Amino acid sequence: DKYNNIAVTTNESFRNKFGKIEKNLKNSLGYSVINKEKYYINRKEIYYSNILLYTVSTTSYIINNFIEGLIYMTVFFIIIWISMYFTAKIIAEKKTKTIKEIVYAIENIKTGDLDTQLCVNSNDEFQIIADSYNKMLLNIKELIALNKEEAKHSTVLEIKQLESQFNPHFLFNTLEMLKYTIKSDILMA
Repeated sequence: DKYNNIAVTTNESFRNKFGKIEKNLKNSLGYSVINKEKYYINRKEIYYSNILLYTVSTTSYIINNFIEGLIYMTVFFIIIWISMYFTAKIIAEKKTKTIKEIVYAIENIKTGDLDTQLCVNSNDEFQIIADSYNKMLLNIKELIALNKEEAKHSTVLEIKQLESQFNPHFLFNTLEMLKYTIKSDILMA
């Protein structure tokens, strides 16, 4: 209070033998040395009264809390870093495996193997690539079948055209032959 009487305290070392606040605590603010120990002192006046509230913390307590917090934060960040490292490694391995499968399938197309299907269930851009690859293979197979059918149809049409050209000539030649044979038989007879 205004007479330096201590009403409540958690540390009796700041009370003198008369129950009043020690002089060196009363005049100290911030970091101070009292009784050969370092303290952080904060003083707050309660409005509309004659009461002062002192908060006294030992610096060793503050330093210990700081060191403990620093240790916890360091351990936390190390755990986070390790988990991120292994998670990134697992994701990279999956992506690399998928890329290798896609490259292998494309190499098979180069050699003419159109039966290699891609099965990627990753719900990302690699699945889109694999689905497009499978559709492309299906389209290529359909185009090859259509091309074979067109080639066969074209060959049949060429043969028919040749036959249609051959038949009138054959008939004309046969009739001409008969005509000359008849004329030669008449002349000889």
